[in-house]
Amino acid sequence: MLADRGALAEARREAEGNLATALATGLPILEGIGRWILAEVLRRAGELDAAEREAEAALPGLRLMLPIDEPGALATLAATRLAQGRPADALAAADLGVARVAACGTCGFFYRGAFLRLVHAEALEACGRRGDALAALAEARDRLLAIAARIQEPGYRSSFLEEVPENRRTLALAEAWLGSSSGAPPASA
Repeated sequence: MLADRGALAEARREAEGNLATALATGLPILEGIGRWILAEVLRRAGELDAAEREAEAALPGLRLMLPIDEPGALATLAATRLAQGRPADALAAADLGVARVAACGTCGFFYRGAFLRLVHAEALEACGRRGDALAALAEARDRLLAIAARIQEPGYRSSFLEEVPENRRTLALAEAWLGSSSGAPPASA
């Protein structure tokens, strides 16, 4: 949440503290989560090489102990590689994440499924696979709108669509690429 609000220095201190605690326990699951959180903060701070190292280091522990969180860490890795200008490597990570979600049926603890779908569409586009990117983005948008339609309270629904960074970006890209309205569901939904 600190990183979502742009408080990257504070988020980094928290992430590094959490990782230090995790390393002290010697539990791979805690190390995996700690490294993934730090990787995400580093990515947002533009420290891409360090973010990639932490994301890659997070994967074995998550794969072993918490496989439903592996797709989210793969999304962080894919986004990092996209930012590094490595679209083929980004797509490989995103494809693996999408495959893991299909195998698990969900994307775990930090609910990074929307982020994974967004990064997957962006990686497809960056690799010149426009048709696949459009299809992936349409699916991501439709999924968000279906979830939003189930949120009864209009303020929460609006917050879900407009305040969650990956949701906001998914809808903005859908508008730009697909020419579709961001389509907040009607209040009666």
